[in-house]
Amino acid sequence: MFKLIERNYCDYKIVDRLAELGVLLTDSKFIGPWQFGHVAIATLSLLDNKDAQIKFNELFEELNDNDKFLVDNFIKSESYKV
Repeated sequence: MFKLIERNYCDYKIVDRLAELGVLLTDSKFIGPWQFGHVAIATLSLLDNKDAQIKFNELFEELNDNDKFLVDNFIKSESYKV
């Protein structure tokens, strides 16, 4: 996912796959406090792609407040810039 962000590579298959991974919000630790799903959803937000942005907004709205905080925090922390 970090390479997708770095290279800003995105197509409809990537959007769909990230959306599928976005449900992994428990028992799928990725880095720090974030689960795999948090990072997948945040990745959608960080890609410069209209379809990715639309899917991000759909998924983000469905999250509970804690998961919204974690996704937002991942984006703001810039932890993907390793």
